[in-house]
Amino acid sequence: MEVFVKEVVAAGATLRTLPHHEFDRLFAQAITQVQQEDDFAVFHNSARNRYLQHRMNQTLHGLTGAFYRQERRQPLFPVAAETKYGGHNAPLRALHLGSGSRQMNVNGKIDRIDVVTTLTGQLYYNVVDYKSSNPANNYLDHFIVRLKNGLSLQLLTYLNVLRQPNNQAKLHELIEQAGIPAFVPHNTSPKLLRGSGTYVTVRSPRVGQSTVKSGTTPLTVLNDQFKYSGLFTADKDDSFLNALTATTLNITDDGQIVTQVTTTPNVEQYGLGTTKNNVFKGQGKNLMLTPSDFAMLLDYDLYKLDAARQLIYDGVISMYPYRLRTSNAVQQSDYQQVMLFDPGLGNTYHDLEQEVTAQPNKLAAQLQALENDERFIQFKQHTWKEQEDATDDK
Repeated sequence: MEVFVKEVVAAGATLRTLPHHEFDRLFAQAITQVQQEDDFAVFHNSARNRYLQHRMNQTLHGLTGAFYRQERRQPLFPVAAETKYGGHNAPLRALHLGSGSRQMNVNGKIDRIDVVTTLTGQLYYNVVDYKSSNPANNYLDHFIVRLKNGLSLQLLTYLNVLRQPNNQAKLHELIEQAGIPAFVPHNTSPKLLRGSGTYVTVRSPRVGQSTVKSGTTPLTVLNDQFKYSGLFTADKDDSFLNALTATTLNITDDGQIVTQVTTTPNVEQYGLGTTKNNVFKGQGKNLMLTPSDFAMLLDYDLYKLDAARQLIYDGVISMYPYRLRTSNAVQQSDYQQVMLFDPGLGNTYHDLEQEVTAQPNKLAAQLQALENDERFIQFKQHTWKEQEDATDDK
C-alpha cells in the first residue's frame, strides 16, 4: 500500500481523479517494485511460495480496489501508508514518555493515514489499521474495560503520535506532498482536527451468487466486505460524520468538490446508523465520542503506556494473560508451542469478566469512571507540571 500511494502521488494524481486503467497500471507497477526487493526473494524459490505471493497480490488488489472505490465517491484522501514513527529515518517522531534516566520512546508504524474534508475546507485526520481477524471481537469488545487494563491501546497510541506538535507539522507537510490542498475549497491553510481511529479487515474479497440478494449488486457485496469499525468523533453539528459518510460528490475536471449531497449517508460502511431524525448513532461495538471525551481517552492511553514504562524500569516481569469470556491473550500468541503457561500448574489469568459484569453498560458512566481514576488524575497533574517546568526553562 505504501508503494502504491507513493506511485499515485508521483503521477501527480489522487485516487479521486485517477482513471480506472491508471489504477490498474500503477497497482501492477507497485507490485512489481515490491517483488524486486530482497525481502521478497523467498517468494521466488518454489511453486508454493509463488502461489502464496499470487494470493497475497489478490488480497492486496481487493483491499486497494475497495479503498479506491470508496475514495472516488467520498471526500476522503489518502495521505500516507505504512508510516513509521520513531527510529532511524522515520518521518514521524516517536511517542516520548518519562524523563531523566527512566525515559522510553514508543516506536511503530501506522498502516494508513487519511484526511476527510468538509465543504468549508475543514480537514480531519484519520488512522486506519489493517487486521486479519475480526476487530469487533478482538479489539473493540468492551473497549473501555480493555483500555482500563492496558489493552486495545493501538488506535489511541497512533492518534497520540499524530497529535504531537512536531508530528502535526509533518502531517501538514504530507498533506501538501499529496496535493490535497488543491482539492480543498475555500481554505488554503486548514486546521487539522482529529476524526477517527478505525480497523478494517484484510481479506480476499469473494462474491457468490447466493450473496447477491434482491436490491443489491455484486459491487455492493464486494464493498461490504471492507467495513470500518472503531472510534469516531461526534463534534458539533456532526460536521465530521456528515463529511465521512457523504455519498454523492459533484467534482470538476480538476478535482474540485462543487457540491456534497448527504441525503443517504453511507453509514453502513463505517458501522454507524441514523435515527428517524437523521441523527447519527453508533452500532455494534463502535464508539461515537465528543471531542472532549476522545481527548480524555487519548490522555488515558498515555497514562497506561507510562504505567507500563514504570513497570519495565522497576523490573516487574510477572505475566498474567487476560481472559475475557471465550478469548484470552494466550490464544493470540505466536509462541504457544514453547509456552509453559498452564492454569493446571498454578498459572493464573487476569480475568476481565468480573469487571465487565460490574461495569454499567452505558458509555457515559464508563467514561466518567475512567476520568475519576485517582492515579489517572495524578498522572495528568504531574504531566502538566512537567510541561510548565519545560516552558519555564525555555
